[in-house]
Amino acid sequence: MRGVGRLILAGGRPVAIGLGLTLLAGLTAAWLVPVLATAVVWPLFYLVPGLLLLRWARPPLDAPSRIGLAVVLSVALSTHLVWWLAI
Repeated sequence: MRGVGRLILAGGRPVAIGLGLTLLAGLTAAWLVPVLATAVVWPLFYLVPGLLLLRWARPPLDAPSRIGLAVVLSVALSTHLVWWLAI
């Protein structure tokens, strides 16, 4: 296991709680100050769907390639989803 999962397992519950509180604080700040949404929420939209697809497919890629492909997959997925929902 790599990345955040390994960090959470290595640090245990305090690390998981800290990451959760940091995410909650960032989302709350983005809700209260909409300008912060660009820095807080957009990376989630651009990375999370693609990273989930890559985690499922498990291609043998290094980290920079994985992040680039995650962004491309997220944009492609959201574009197709919007098109199909608009029909």
